[in-house]
Parts: sequence; C-alpha cells; structure tokens
Amino acid sequence: MIGAFISLFAGCLASPYAQLDPLVVSLWVDRVQESISLATMLRLGPEEVLGFYAFPLITLGIAAAALIRSNPLDRFRWVPAIVALAALFGLSVWEMRGTGGRPW
Repeated sequence: MIGAFISLFAGCLASPYAQLDPLVVSLWVDRVQESISLATMLRLGPEEVLGFYAFPLITLGIAAAALIRSNPLDRFRWVPAIVALAALFGLSVWEMRGTGGRPW
C-alpha cells in the first residue's frame, strides 16, 4: 500500500519548496520567521529555543510516564495523543510553524 502511494503520489514526498526559484527561496522563504528550522533558530536566537521546545518535550515525557503507569486497558487512550504530539514536535524541528507559538 505504501509502495502504491509512493508510485502514484511521489510529488507529495518532495520538499514543498522544491519547485520554487532559488532566488525566491533565498530572498523570501528563508526569511519568513515561522518557517525557520530548529537549526536556524539555534543559530539566530538560541535563548528562544527553550521557550518553544521545552514545553512539548516535558509534555511528551509526562504523557509517556502516564502511558507506562496507566491501567493496561486504558493505555490505548494515550497512544494517539503521544503519536500526534511526537509528530508535531518532529514537524516543529523542521519548521517552526509546527509549534503553538510564534518565534520572536
């Protein structure tokens, strides 16, 4: 099924900015604050990183602890929330837009 998706919709796996002119990327896209990555944020404003990334990491830790300590019958309730939070955290590492806040 995954192979069929990849063969039919290979363009979905490419970077969303792959088709943009490199001049547009360097003059506009790279300067949009909410599209900066964690690496760029560490370079431009490392003091802001803790404010944007600490809360989701703490929340992931608490949710994982709750999953481990919960009743085996209730564990499934935690799984979708943890998966969604981990996915959003991963997205925010690539692009700040995935977090709940705004940089700077």
